[in-house]
Amino acid sequence: MTRALLVGALLAGSAAAGFYISKTVNERDAASDAALPSISMKDLAGGERSLTDWARRPVLVNFWATWCPPCLKEIPLLVTLQDEYRDQGLAVVAVAVDEELAVRQFVNERELNFPVLLAEETGMGAAAALGADVFALPISAMVDRTGRVVMVHTGELSEAMARAAIADALSAP
Repeated sequence: MTRALLVGALLAGSAAAGFYISKTVNERDAASDAALPSISMKDLAGGERSLTDWARRPVLVNFWATWCPPCLKEIPLLVTLQDEYRDQGLAVVAVAVDEELAVRQFVNERELNFPVLLAEETGMGAAAALGADVFALPISAMVDRTGRVVMVHTGELSEAMARAAIADALSAP
């Protein structure tokens, strides 16, 4: 296990123990460097993708790992949200901060309706670029179609919080 994954595993233990940080990003914060980062990551088909591929549409980016219990618990919510809001333009994108084999096995056993990117060690850099300042998994960031980050949350995402962030993102011009 790489050092970054080991650190992530230790931090995920904090999230599993009830450690949650959430912030709604105001306009001043969003005007800083927080936006969809152009960090390249491999997708499950072997192609290169960047979060900027989803620019100009609302996107819920979820950083997760197969060894993270709160991450696994929120996956069904992400599937539901993608189903419900797809026609309104929402894209859910999962960024796996994990080893490729474990991610492939997990995805092959489930029906996910959103893309999964393989970030391994680069995932936390992408989370930081979106405004995360606490690095424990899961981390979710909601970006509106203008590129404004409207929410960053560390820890399991509640349905109410997700729906509120999506409503905020969908209301952007």
